[in-house]
Amino acid sequence: MSDTTRYGRFYWCVKVEKELSQDGEIYLMADDVRIDDGDLIFVRQREGGTEQINLAIASGDWKAVYAASVWDGAPVAVDHWGGEVVDESGGWIRSALEKSKVDEGEKKELAEIIEALPAASAEEKPTLVKRSGEWLKRNGPTIGVLADQIRRWIELFS
Repeated sequence: MSDTTRYGRFYWCVKVEKELSQDGEIYLMADDVRIDDGDLIFVRQREGGTEQINLAIASGDWKAVYAASVWDGAPVAVDHWGGEVVDESGGWIRSALEKSKVDEGEKKELAEIIEALPAASAEEKPTLVKRSGEWLKRNGPTIGVLADQIRRWIELFS
């Protein structure tokens, strides 16, 4: 995988039709985003004042664009977005943990919790939430800011 930060300073999310991206989202780095006749254009500013187009999406193929969190892809400059779809599957957590230095057994335990939590019964949820809290106490120092993101995701089910 290449170092995507070479392509811009900001992380963006574009909401698109599922025909264009299987999960309906495209994430990328770019210095600037523009709309030109309805087309969405992501640009990298190069030394000497030249520009490089990182991605262009045709008019009608995109629904929304926003500055995104590098941790979970959530909108960073939006205070409230009632229509924004939240990833309740926790897939982004598993993805972020793969890159972390957390022990494999600990990764497996959290994966079990996040898989069970969305469909858990009212009786099961308190136990899963408690286990996740204990997991975060043990592993929070290792994963840093990601611990806060995981905690917020878990609160969706509390």
